[in-house]
Amino acid sequence: MLRGFILALCLSFAVAGAVPVSAQEKKRPDEEAKKLSKVVETIRGLQFKTPVTVGLKTRDQLRAKLVEDFQKEFPPEKSALYSKTLSALGLIPHDADLGKLMLDVLTEQIGGFYDPKAKQLFLIEEWTGKNDDDEDGEDEDSSAKAAKAMMGGMMDMNRIITVHELTHALQDQHFDLLTLPMEDETNDDMVESIKSIVEGEATYVMYKDAFSKMGVDLDNLPGNIMKAMESAGGGMGGPGSEQISKAPLYLRESLVFPYMKGFAFISAVKKKGGWEAVGKAFNDPPASTEQVLHPEKYLAAERDCPVLIALPDLDGTLDKSWKKLAANRMGELNTQLLFRTFFTNTKQSQINQVSAGWGGDQYAVYEKNGQLLLVWLTTWDTEKDAGEFLSGYAKLVQKKFDDAERGEEEKGSHVRFSRNGTQMLVERRKNDVLVLEGIDGAGLEAVRNQVWEKTTRETLKKVERVKPKAETPGAAAPEAGKPAKKEGSKAGGKGASKAASKGADKGGDNGAGAGVAKTSVPAGKVTGASDGKTAPHPTAAGTVAWSTPGLSLKLSLPSSCCRFEGRSDGAEVSCQNAASVIRIHAVAKEETSLREVARECRLRLKDGLQNFVMVRQGPTAAAFGGLSGFDMTCTGTPAEVGQPCTLRTVLLEGSKHVLVFVQTVTQEHEGKCGNAFDEVLKSVVVTEE
Repeated sequence: MLRGFILALCLSFAVAGAVPVSAQEKKRPDEEAKKLSKVVETIRGLQFKTPVTVGLKTRDQLRAKLVEDFQKEFPPEKSALYSKTLSALGLIPHDADLGKLMLDVLTEQIGGFYDPKAKQLFLIEEWTGKNDDDEDGEDEDSSAKAAKAMMGGMMDMNRIITVHELTHALQDQHFDLLTLPMEDETNDDMVESIKSIVEGEATYVMYKDAFSKMGVDLDNLPGNIMKAMESAGGGMGGPGSEQISKAPLYLRESLVFPYMKGFAFISAVKKKGGWEAVGKAFNDPPASTEQVLHPEKYLAAERDCPVLIALPDLDGTLDKSWKKLAANRMGELNTQLLFRTFFTNTKQSQINQVSAGWGGDQYAVYEKNGQLLLVWLTTWDTEKDAGEFLSGYAKLVQKKFDDAERGEEEKGSHVRFSRNGTQMLVERRKNDVLVLEGIDGAGLEAVRNQVWEKTTRETLKKVERVKPKAETPGAAAPEAGKPAKKEGSKAGGKGASKAASKGADKGGDNGAGAGVAKTSVPAGKVTGASDGKTAPHPTAAGTVAWSTPGLSLKLSLPSSCCRFEGRSDGAEVSCQNAASVIRIHAVAKEETSLREVARECRLRLKDGLQNFVMVRQGPTAAAFGGLSGFDMTCTGTPAEVGQPCTLRTVLLEGSKHVLVFVQTVTQEHEGKCGNAFDEVLKSVVVTEE
């Protein structure tokens, strides 16, 4: 959940904590950046393709920029949703305001940042650093110097921040940071692992430079010093770090992890294969925090890849008053943090034992009248690992809910709890463990059965790069822009063809076009409805058809509440009694996966909506019209509509085209006119030439 702009902004607190800055010598940050570009090039063995643009701002201006970007990324509605989700998991207190906590931490210390969209590095114009000629500690041995430097006593923070952010600029010019899927809202674990190579390399380069200034070779530091450096970020509590010191463990560690564990990961990769191996890691990033925590699992000839569990849709299992808040993945890191949150006096080695052997997971959180339901399915490398997690989590439940009463249990198989009229279950079946919390007995059994029977899974063997929205100078690497294939993925259906949009319709009538891809095909021919040259007219329930070169589409209108119109870039079904619009577009084939089409649609939805919140995203629950596809639902307020809407986008894939269906429903009319959207989709018949 911590992604986007946060990646580039918060070096000072995450890496060096609260380092006092000596004001012995003022420097011009932009001039220093030019000099230090050569230093970064020498350490990294890469050349800048174009000079880095450096912008200077006051500390207050940088802080204001951070607040502005944060509020765009994390509006109050989204903050409230994430707060509920994380509290249901137990990662933050139930009364915590995640948005405020994050903003307090992020604005506490700000030194500079690199913006990969603007291709610009921003530094604080009045920042001062420690004098390079400071001789404190010159008689100390190298290990003592290293230890002292690690704590910030000998580090020039102006130089550190500039070197770190210049490394991001160099990464961007060679590996195109915008093609890394760091905005994926369905897999926080993967996002954290990808951030770890970006921040980890920048941390490595800045430390390499800082230690070389003292005549110390970072690569030859004693193992205990390297280990201490790796763990340094978690112990922040010096002057100027009040907010992060008192923040929940989850927030502290999630922010620090990409820097310090990423540093350890990059060190391991470089030790095995040099900078060439590090460069390859940008085109083949780690897919899980497990791979970052255990680099040997990433570097092995047979890589330990995460399993992407896909929980079934519970809409037909839960009553309609339950609303889905989120679905995501914890990963080994957050599983560790969950146990550390509740077992504060337990040794880290014991915590690691419970989370070791993580193989994959997915959780979903639902809400009903303030009551939160957690559904969390994990899979483990061995039955022994699964048993250890079951035993550990059963103990955690009674710390998480001090009024939970332990009930029926079978050792190694399941444990039940009751609390305030609701039931909880921790159940193991072979290598899988299911956690259910916050539902009555009958509902629990229905959800339990549905999860065990309908859950699907796939192995994430390689992280897919994504297509950036626009070309930018110096951004493309020879390989970075190539989309990586994910073997066995069900996200777009097995054997799905590659397709993508050539643009996107961000507006349209009633705002329903947000995120709908355009095509360059000529005007389609329509039978059984308007020809696209006149306004839509009422059409009784029945079959209509729409055709474009290479594609003929037939569908049925569910009732007389719907209208149909064919246009050059698609067709439209308007179910006006429900204040609902369904749009249909054909997307031209390109060498891109269906998942990338879905991501592009999601990004354009996000751009076109205020208060955007993604509610769900994943494979279609059913193969509509005999086609596999991708289904996502979000909420927001299109400018054209002016009130909150529910938007659902479904992409159905054939061999030559992707059909994009988008439904917009204003909240006050939601549920009227039947299930027109699903009925239209299920009636689709596609004929391709």
